[in-house]
Order: sequence, then structure tokens, then C-alpha cells
Amino acid sequence: MISTFNTLAATVIAALTLTGAAWAQSTDDGGENKMEKAAEIYGECEGAEVEDFEKIREQVKAFTDMKIMAETVNDPEKFFKLLSVINDPHTIHVMASCSTEPVMWDTWMKNGTDPENWIAAMSELMNPEGMMSWMMAPMNANVWKEVLSHGNPERYAKWSVALLNPTFYKPVTDMTKAEWYSKRADWIADGSSYAPLMNLLMLDSVFSNE
Repeated sequence: MISTFNTLAATVIAALTLTGAAWAQSTDDGGENKMEKAAEIYGECEGAEVEDFEKIREQVKAFTDMKIMAETVNDPEKFFKLLSVINDPHTIHVMASCSTEPVMWDTWMKNGTDPENWIAAMSELMNPEGMMSWMMAPMNANVWKEVLSHGNPERYAKWSVALLNPTFYKPVTDMTKAEWYSKRADWIADGSSYAPLMNLLMLDSVFSNE
């Protein structure tokens, strides 16, 4: 059973690590402003208040910084808490909405092409202390508490309500509006959008010629 647990955990870790990399952004003032935008979107959900976002801010912030995501993945308690937060229609609505915003595309482009971010994240991910924690995870009551929380009937009742709420589909239905494409087209046509990638390629070229 322990072997199966570790195999499943490793599979989910790999998937979420890649997702975390895709969602990586800096933790500067701009990052905090994006978190405020996320809180605003969270408040669009039926039965949700912006204040409720504060209860999950710490977990969601893992999607705003590659290093924090690596720390989370390397800690089974934080990792399974994050999975519990994700298994919520309000959180999914926020993630889907933010993923279509050009400001997030800027973030991914900037942080995904920063070698220092990747090095810091990998260092956190390979921390031996975290590996030991994962070996002991099957015996950790806090981990099982989060795992078993996915069977809570209230969670699925919440999903049932969300699936009947048009707001839940807003990230998709907004794509039917002409104005939705204007801002995205501007980002694609703007050469500065690709500046971080070009800088990385130029840096690679410099090192290659030395």
C-alpha cells in the first residue's frame, strides 16, 4: 500500500510541478496585484466572498512563484493541502480566468525564461529534507486528513452548484465576445511581449561564442 501511495504521489508531483512552472510569476508588487485580481475573480463565484480568498491565498500563491511551488511539492502536507484547494470550483474558476489574461502571459514569458528561477526551484525540489518527509508521508495523519477530505459530500454538492452556474463557464463564454480578442491580439502583435525570450536566446548566444 505504501509503495502504491508513493507511486501515485510521484505521478501527481510531476504533473503539478510542470503546472507550477507554467504558472510561475514573480513575488514583487506586480505579483501581489495579480493576487488581488485573483481575489476579485474568486468573488464572482456564487456563494463566494472576496474575503474567502484569504483562506486559500497561501496555497494559491504557489502558482505565482516557481520556487514556492517547488517548496510545496517537496512538502507532502503542503502539497496535499494544495490539492484540496484545487479540488474546488471557485479555485478552478480563478485559475481558468487568470490563464487567459495577457498579464499572466507576460509573467510566464518572464519567469519561464529566467535561469535563476529554474535553478532556485530545482534546489528547493531536491531538498533532502523534503524527500525524507515524502518517505514518511504514508504515516502522516495530516496528509491523510487532506486526502480523505476529497470524499466530503459537501465538496461535491459545491461542484454540482457550480456546474449549473453560468459564471463558472465565464472564461470560455467570454471568448465569444469580440472585445476579448482585441487585448490578446495586441499582446501577440507586440514585440516586447517576447523580449524575455529574446534576451535568453541572446545570452545563450554570448556563452556559445565564448
